[in-house]
Amino acid sequence: MSNNKVVLSDTDALSSTPSAVFEALQHPLRREVVCYLTVHECPISLAEMVESMFVCEKASSDDRRRTGIDLHHNHLPKLMDYGFIVYDTETNTVERTCDISVLEKSLSLASRHS
Repeated sequence: MSNNKVVLSDTDALSSTPSAVFEALQHPLRREVVCYLTVHECPISLAEMVESMFVCEKASSDDRRRTGIDLHHNHLPKLMDYGFIVYDTETNTVERTCDISVLEKSLSLASRHS
């Protein structure tokens, strides 16, 4: 994984681009990923993250596989575009790029306006 992280400050993530925060966190899966990254050590494998997301649910292996594919192709790249995460497609690992407090504030802002 590259050491060239885009680090979001409170100003970047919240003040100057609130519409970007809403767009980035519009989908429930993206909110779940960001929430997950606030409480787990990074980097984390995509497979481990998907398994953890379904730990309390009776999801089939097909559901888990589809979620992993959806995250890989759609949601993780979008979160990366907005600077919330780095997703290494070679190792399939995810890492947050900003402080946990910024992620929590972003989630709070998005939930108040959804």
